[in-house]
Amino acid sequence: MKSRVRRALVPLLGVLIFVGALFALHFALRHYRYHDIVRELHQMSGARLLAALLLTLVNYLVLTGYDTVGLKYLKHELPYPRIALASFVGYGFSQNLGFPYITGTPVRYRLYSAWGLSAIEVTQIVVFNSITFFLGLFALGGFVFLLEPVAVPRVLHLPFASARPLGALFLIFVGTYVVWSRGKKQPIHIGDWEFAFPTTPIALQQIATSTLDWLLAGTVFYTVVHPAHMSFPAVLAVFLLAQMAGLASHIPAGLGVFEVVVLFFLSPQIPAATVLGALVAYRGIYYLLPLLCACALLAGNEFFERREHVRRLARTIGRWAPAMAPQILAFTAFVGGAILLFSGATPAVRSRIRFLHDFLPLPIMEVSHFLATMAGVGLLLLGRGLQRRLDAAYHVTVALLAAGIVLSVLKGGDFEEAIALAVILVALVPSHRYFYRKAALIEERFTAGWIAAVAVVLFASVWLGIFSFKHVDYNSIDLLARFALHGDAPRFLRATVGACGALIIVGMARLVRPAPPEPTLPGVSDLAKANAIVQREPSTAANLALLGDKSLLFSDSGNAFI
Repeated sequence: MKSRVRRALVPLLGVLIFVGALFALHFALRHYRYHDIVRELHQMSGARLLAALLLTLVNYLVLTGYDTVGLKYLKHELPYPRIALASFVGYGFSQNLGFPYITGTPVRYRLYSAWGLSAIEVTQIVVFNSITFFLGLFALGGFVFLLEPVAVPRVLHLPFASARPLGALFLIFVGTYVVWSRGKKQPIHIGDWEFAFPTTPIALQQIATSTLDWLLAGTVFYTVVHPAHMSFPAVLAVFLLAQMAGLASHIPAGLGVFEVVVLFFLSPQIPAATVLGALVAYRGIYYLLPLLCACALLAGNEFFERREHVRRLARTIGRWAPAMAPQILAFTAFVGGAILLFSGATPAVRSRIRFLHDFLPLPIMEVSHFLATMAGVGLLLLGRGLQRRLDAAYHVTVALLAAGIVLSVLKGGDFEEAIALAVILVALVPSHRYFYRKAALIEERFTAGWIAAVAVVLFASVWLGIFSFKHVDYNSIDLLARFALHGDAPRFLRATVGACGALIIVGMARLVRPAPPEPTLPGVSDLAKANAIVQREPSTAANLALLGDKSLLFSDSGNAFI
């Protein structure tokens, strides 16, 4: 019981921190409007964006060094292309989704296990990479905080006024790690966890790789912010502090927390609208673009299978595609739902609205806007069904994505949004074979983490709408019933009420439904029948049916399902 409460409290704490970050953002941007941010984005030069893209590419190449050094630590050699594939895809997901042990580890396990590494060795690489990650953060942070000791806000009530003591502590930690790598021969035991110190050359490679990684990430940030009156070390110090705050929050990619800290430190020197525009560009270049590339690499399995010169790679990917594809497609469907909600909370492009009005009556545009948001809510919920490989979830998701594409065009000519949804649909359609479970959608079980993720998207959508239409008088009685060509705020309110209503109905339906019956455990004859089926299965995972603690379902063909 305590473990269940603890699992529920962690996502709840993340949601509360995120909501607090939204309030802080609202306060920091109280003098700015949505169009100010958009204007700052449009004014960003192409040269800066190109430089940021190139630096991001170099940074992700450096990230492959984590796994390279980790395999040296294990004394296990692999060709670099394999290391690069596992590292890029793993970091593409863990950088965005957070919780690297949950998001990045399965990718590495599926790949590395096919290349000869055991589960223990893969776990050792993940732990080793985590240590490497913090070694570079402490090494670079230590030097930067000593060189550029940013002031610590008094509201934090810390025993030091600047980050200089923090920098000294970081360098002491890194120095201790190097010294111990020279003399520490016995592994460290913390409970059941064991860590054997690497040799000094490996420890130095850890620090060098991670420090270069953090330095490049900070350079990408500095490139998009491009402050005229701040030095690179000063901006890098703020960047590292913001990243530390984001890591401490346990929110994926520090979303919201990172932005609040950056705005707090940079807005006195740089207009807040400029900073937030740069943050949006940084998120898109450094996080979302690599994530899309990682998704495209995995979704391209069907294409690669038909190419002779990559047949070996396709066979390797094919071994873990059935396990990974539903997880990835569930996440992309969730992203599609978030896109529809965020689009419904932002103003439409007026020129496109006027153009559409020449061909479509206003009621169709109004209904399309409302239905697009409702389709977004549906995709947020159906992502969990895709994760559990439900056949019904697959078919409804395909229908909602197709409807979202059409509705995006009809509600405001949002062609970019329609293209993004089309990409998700193209990746989903040929993957029907991964969704084979026959179960009712109303019986879907949502984890605390999934509920928290839906809540985060909903809160972010509401905040975005309030920020976009902060000039609107929300006390007006007839605002919900106001229909006009450029009535973006009433459309946002109606869509938000509909989204909240739909989620409340789903939640109430789940609360009042009867508890599922306890499954009947298999008897001796059932296990004997299942054993005959298991012997014909090529995968050793089928032996899980013989544990005796799971209910079994036999199909007409004699196959057993857990």
